[in-house]
Amino acid sequence: MTIDVKKLRDYLTDYYGSASKNGNPMALIELSNVELASGYELVEMAKKIKINLEDFTLNDDYER
Repeated sequence: MTIDVKKLRDYLTDYYGSASKNGNPMALIELSNVELASGYELVEMAKKIKINLEDFTLNDDYER
């Protein structure tokens, strides 16, 4: 399975950005981590919060 890292990073940025605006101080740390994370680290972060990674897979006919 090939993950669209940009799409996943954007999703996690929105996820933690919303959480930080709702008063979760730890979300600011996670938001910073998302910005610096490698593709592998983003996948691990997504798994940790039980995000369905199938929503972020690239189609076989995807052109770079």
